[in-house]
Amino acid sequence: MSAVTGLLQADPADATLVLMLGASALMIVLVLVFAALTLVMRLRHSRTAARLWRLERRWTGPLMDALADPQRIQALRKRVESSEESFLLRFLLRHYRQLSGAERATVCEIARPFLPRVERGLQGQDPENRAVAIQILGSLGLPRHQEVVLRALEDPSPLVAMVAARALARTGDPGHAEEVLASLNRFHRWSRAYLASMLAAVGPSVAPALRRTLVDHRLDPWVRAVSADALTELNDLESADLAAAAVAQTNDRELLASTLRLLGRVGSDEHLPAVEAHATSDDFVIRACAMSALGELGREEVTPRLIGALADSSPWVAIHAARALRRAAGPQLLQDVAGSEHPGSLVAEQVLLEPEYA
Repeated sequence: MSAVTGLLQADPADATLVLMLGASALMIVLVLVFAALTLVMRLRHSRTAARLWRLERRWTGPLMDALADPQRIQALRKRVESSEESFLLRFLLRHYRQLSGAERATVCEIARPFLPRVERGLQGQDPENRAVAIQILGSLGLPRHQEVVLRALEDPSPLVAMVAARALARTGDPGHAEEVLASLNRFHRWSRAYLASMLAAVGPSVAPALRRTLVDHRLDPWVRAVSADALTELNDLESADLAAAAVAQTNDRELLASTLRLLGRVGSDEHLPAVEAHATSDDFVIRACAMSALGELGREEVTPRLIGALADSSPWVAIHAARALRRAAGPQLLQDVAGSEHPGSLVAEQVLLEPEYA
């Protein structure tokens, strides 16, 4: 107490100096503490990496033997101590991704007796570790552990739910794909293109479920838009009439844009009126999508509208119209516009310089 009182009564300049020295000393101590922690963590990571390297060297030969002769699976399992099981499963998961067919089945069989512990250990783990566990079970443990992976679609962590969705989609089972579709609302923060590709990767067998989702007005338009995008990737001809109906019945920008793209991919001349109805939309995004679809569906009958759209107030629409005109009528008409006094001549010239016709 007397030291503090003395400090307060001292010359202000001396007091300031003492305080600065104390703060500097505290900073030095903190820096040393953080440096020590960093060193400890680095040493720990180095020891872990060295251990993994030794384990992989010990397991690689027996794994190759087991892949060549599944009768030798047990020889590899005997080389695994209980404290090493998690390392083995990550080791197997990495090889699983590089294999296919019977070799993948062999890797799954090697992992089988170690997976129940992974399932039991899900409770109480942080989201990152739960995600890794679901990744292991979803790759190495299906269909035996499919109920656990299905439940993970409802995990509080969106990361864990997405890992489960990807694992289920990779099975190619349309039933699992429907479960993923029912959970799509959870993934609004993920790219729609990514989700559509994930669903389309299931294959044509998922198309009926995607069509049902597309026309279900009870669902979020964003979910229906993902379904339309997936159907576009699948080139699903049977969805053309459904897409035309959706185009006529929705005002949602994302759903409308996706269904117009779908019509452009799988539609026919009979669907032109549904597309043309949006060629004069107040929304430049919708006008641009309509132009692209017209270029895919129409021929000579759509060229006047496309030529007119080259002068659209939105440069984005004008460029889409020029590309659509190139697809619908070939480069010659675009070249004629580029050499004329048409307001869209510069856009036509720019599109002609794009790689396809450069």
